[in-house]
Amino acid sequence: MDFSLQSYGEKHPESFSMMFNLEVLYMKMQTFEEARKTFERVTSIAEKLYGEFHDETALCYEHLGYIYINLKNQRPYLALRRH
Repeated sequence: MDFSLQSYGEKHPESFSMMFNLEVLYMKMQTFEEARKTFERVTSIAEKLYGEFHDETALCYEHLGYIYINLKNQRPYLALRRH
């Protein structure tokens, strides 16, 4: 992943894809705090790359909601649902 970030920069679809996959791995390992940190960053990148209403961005919102629920922190999740 470091090579992708160095070569393409953070706001490139290839880098986005690699960071997204890393977040999915964190979720599967149930390390939700690491997943939250990574996915808040990934969601911000998705909004800039694809726009707020793109399928990739929507999937990021969905994953963030799942993470927040598993962290027992539903307030941010509820704010996302109003979007």
